[in-house]
Amino acid sequence: MKHNIDWNDLRYLLLVARHGSVSAAARELGVNHTTVLRRINSFEEANKLRFFIKKSTGYKPTPEGLQLLEAACAVEEKINDLERKIKGAENEMSGQVRITAVDSLCHPLLLKHINSFTHSFPEIEVLFSATNQVLDLGNRDSDIAVRPGLDLPEHLHGYRVADMACHVYLHEALSEHDPDSLPWLGLDRPISTTYIGQQYEQMIQNKSVAFRANSFKALQMAAEQLAGCTLLPCFLGDTSDSLQRLPGSQYTFTTGLWVVSHKDLALSKPISRLMEHIHAGLQQDEDLFAGQRSRCF
Repeated sequence: MKHNIDWNDLRYLLLVARHGSVSAAARELGVNHTTVLRRINSFEEANKLRFFIKKSTGYKPTPEGLQLLEAACAVEEKINDLERKIKGAENEMSGQVRITAVDSLCHPLLLKHINSFTHSFPEIEVLFSATNQVLDLGNRDSDIAVRPGLDLPEHLHGYRVADMACHVYLHEALSEHDPDSLPWLGLDRPISTTYIGQQYEQMIQNKSVAFRANSFKALQMAAEQLAGCTLLPCFLGDTSDSLQRLPGSQYTFTTGLWVVSHKDLALSKPISRLMEHIHAGLQQDEDLFAGQRSRCF
């Protein structure tokens, strides 16, 4: 019997398998929970097999489902490779470009350069995603990423903007207190798993941690409300009206700031031009990222 498999059905199955959750897959796909369940049931009925078992820990593939997942992953990679090459062949300065950045860069330092680019190229629509999750550029979750990191993975093309320094800050009203007597603010996933996050978490393992967040913007706002000592990128902490650095070089951590894309996507004229524009713009504030200058906006 011939089976006509719809690639969109496979996408639904792959996402449920990766997340172990219908709800999480629905959120990523931008559809409701019922739609995902209907696509799974339809696929299973049409192909006379059971793809998932629902357990208390989530949806788990059956042995038959695992075999199909392996093949579906291979199909997905081929399709993604084709889409990247098609996107990379673009030469017209028009269409959509997706860019992602950590939420702390929802800031004039980055957004002013995206704004100036769209004014220069009004036929290009920039789709901006602020998230601390590392989006998969190979999977075309984004075309460009502005993100911290120690080095550039081999499959990516990009530019190192600057050193990105982070330091421990506290409200100026707490500056006379012994830091060990104050609450400390901790990091949550995913930023706690980064190089700087791991260094900071090791430093505060014996501190009294009162609050955790997965966002440096949230930590900045908490510290401005006298919540305690917290790690912040210097371009946030140094531009706050009420925060100051905790004295001591042991409270400084440094990584790199990058503008990157997948090597295939970087061949696209709109993507490469936006990357170059952001890189050149951000480099104007290289010393602020490196924690060597204070500046107010």
